[in-house]
Amino acid sequence: QNLDINTFYQQLIYLSKVITGDEELDELIKFKIQKSLVNIVDFSKKMLKGKKGLMRNNMLSKVIDYSSRVVIISSPKMKLGTIGVPWSTLLVLYEPLFFFQLKKDTETYSAIKEFLKKNEEEELDLRDINNFAKDLNKNQDAIPLEFKNKVIKVLEKAIEGGSVIIKRDPVVGLKSWFSATPVILHSGRVAELSTLDLSPMGGDCDGDAILIAPLFSKEAKEEANNRLNPNKAKAKWLNPANYGGSVNYEIN
Repeated sequence: QNLDINTFYQQLIYLSKVITGDEELDELIKFKIQKSLVNIVDFSKKMLKGKKGLMRNNMLSKVIDYSSRVVIISSPKMKLGTIGVPWSTLLVLYEPLFFFQLKKDTETYSAIKEFLKKNEEEELDLRDINNFAKDLNKNQDAIPLEFKNKVIKVLEKAIEGGSVIIKRDPVVGLKSWFSATPVILHSGRVAELSTLDLSPMGGDCDGDAILIAPLFSKEAKEEANNRLNPNKAKAKWLNPANYGGSVNYEIN
């Protein structure tokens, strides 16, 4: 695309320099100049409009690093204030912390290098971990069970003491957001939420998708837990107005 717009401008500059002063010849050159200007305007319009245009794709886009959208289901096994997340999804969410813990586990580090077909002298970086996580999100069965268990063991250390923010669209109020402690699911591709947590956010198990974003700083986790986690922010969950008055339960 850059080559196209450069070509139009080069043509415009060239035509502007070859104006001769001959009235008949210059009329033809002016026509070509006008055509070049129209091409530039048309090209600019295409760059601006649409979902992939400059405005909506870049200036108005909402991108959150280390986040994922997953389908949510209800599970009586999940405790209040926790969320079960597939292990491959947690790899994406906690890439930096997983990489930090991975460096301490030489056996798993070497196994991932071998999986990514890296030379012995090559060192892994965050880009490699990103590619590794993407591959596993496409196919969780791409690695043997023993290798998978080693990865999950490192992941357990990475998410220790972790907290995530969960958002369900459309956001209609405080009930659309809450904080939870992530729990690793060893299989599946959907997230699991306590039945009691699902109702306040308006979930009805018909394919609802949520955004999950991890919190990394101590301050962010403390604030989210104190204000949005049902185990600590009891006022939100005990107020029937926050979920339409249709569900009532108490936290002991």
